[in-house]
Amino acid sequence: MNRYELIEVLKYFGVDFSQTTLEEYNYMFVEAFHFGGLTIKLKGDYLNIASIKGKIPEEIAKVINIKYPNSEYGIKCYNHPENKQSSKNKYFESCEIDSYQGLIIFFLEYIDYYNKERALKNGGLYVYPTESFEEAYENITRNIIAGIKPCMTASDWMQLDKDNKGLYNAGVRKNWKNQSYSKLRIALNSFDSTINPFWVLGNKDLLDHASLQEYLKNVSITAHTTCFGDREYCCFLILKDINNPDNLTRYIRNYDRFSYILEYTLSNDNTNDRKYLSVEHYFEPCNSNDAGENLVITYRAGELTEIIDKIEINLTTQKIEITGANEDPRVIFSCNRKKTEETINWIVEQLNTITQYAKSITLNGLTSKGPQRKHEDNK
Repeated sequence: MNRYELIEVLKYFGVDFSQTTLEEYNYMFVEAFHFGGLTIKLKGDYLNIASIKGKIPEEIAKVINIKYPNSEYGIKCYNHPENKQSSKNKYFESCEIDSYQGLIIFFLEYIDYYNKERALKNGGLYVYPTESFEEAYENITRNIIAGIKPCMTASDWMQLDKDNKGLYNAGVRKNWKNQSYSKLRIALNSFDSTINPFWVLGNKDLLDHASLQEYLKNVSITAHTTCFGDREYCCFLILKDINNPDNLTRYIRNYDRFSYILEYTLSNDNTNDRKYLSVEHYFEPCNSNDAGENLVITYRAGELTEIIDKIEINLTTQKIEITGANEDPRVIFSCNRKKTEETINWIVEQLNTITQYAKSITLNGLTSKGPQRKHEDNK
């Protein structure tokens, strides 16, 4: 769990941020949020664990264990009951939670416990909450995704970069003037919109029509957004196949660059026979060795150390390097125009197949009844 995810969960459950204080932790100060007698803050080497302190009834931990046996959400309550001799109710002093899904579960059960207790004290009829974990998880995840502004394409992001947009735009215009590179750009647009599938679900009405409950049974989502200098909405979005956690995508917007990444296992049998695929479409700023827009496709085997094939293409300079054991004659690059076209067409074929692999992760169960946004590139 990161700070952005923590804040979105706290917002959803009505935490009053005006009561936030600072507490010392590992020689630095971290934010401490307060809710119903609880203090919540991030801890851990990477500030990625939610630490909750206060009177936490043991009954809550029991209910969580019953409802979510063998939970992968990382909820740990520490067994230090207070007033053990004088009170029928036992309390934990603290809980630590690894994921924002686990924090949602904790809040739902904590609020439900005290609503039930209040109803019994007042002699009233207790009404069970109408919101399930699945509903809260969907709503909070929708807010998390919307908050990173996923409607931004690579082109949108680069137009806001005054130092690098000239280099980026020049490369894009050069590509669209060439038939083979035009095909490659179309294939890249399809790849990008699969790595970040959420920008196609509308603009201002982003995700309003999308059903995420079924989707979240197949895909785990991690996201974060922050300011970097004068650049707002730097972010990352990681989508991971729950059934095959090694298969994942990363969408990253950084200060002066972007990345669309796929990591995929091509075979799941014997470890030594496995083949792995990694693909990255990215931009490097003007002062870098590989400045401009790049596509790198790498096939590996064994324990990820053996490179079978590697395809590197800088779309801005139109430089191509291919290394490895692939004997397809079309991968032999030369300055001959016909050979260049054959090589790029072969790369397009590779990329179209790769995009299908990415779809098996990022579009698994994702549906929308809303408008679809058309991808646009500077031409």
